[in-house]
Amino acid sequence: MNSHFGSPRSREACGENIRIECQDDMSAGGLRLYIYGGREKQFAADDIPLKEVGMCDFMPTALIINRTEAQGLMESLWKTGIRPRSGEGSVGQLGATERHLSDMRTLVSHYAKAELK
Repeated sequence: MNSHFGSPRSREACGENIRIECQDDMSAGGLRLYIYGGREKQFAADDIPLKEVGMCDFMPTALIINRTEAQGLMESLWKTGIRPRSGEGSVGQLGATERHLSDMRTLVSHYAKAELK
C-alpha cells in the first residue's frame, strides 16, 4: 500500500470513491482486505508497511476514511459473518423487541382482563 493513501494528495486523486471491502479466505485462515478507489484512474492498496515505534510514541495514522467508507467496511464485514462481540446486532433492534413485548403485554392484559406484573 502507498503509505500516503490517507494523505490529502492521494485522497484528491481518489475523491470520495475509496472502497474498503473484505472477502473470506479460508486458505489464508482469515479475511482479505481490499482498499481501492479512483475517478479517472483506479488506485489500490498493495501493501501496508509497518514500522517500529516506541512504547510511548503516538501511533501514526494508517488511513483516514469518512463515515460512508466506514459504513461500507462494516457492511462488507457483516457479509463475511463478522459481528460485534457485544451490543445490539443492529441499531434499534433491541429497542424494537422491547416495544413489541410491551405491546404484547398490553394486549394480553386487556383481553385476559388480568394485570401483569
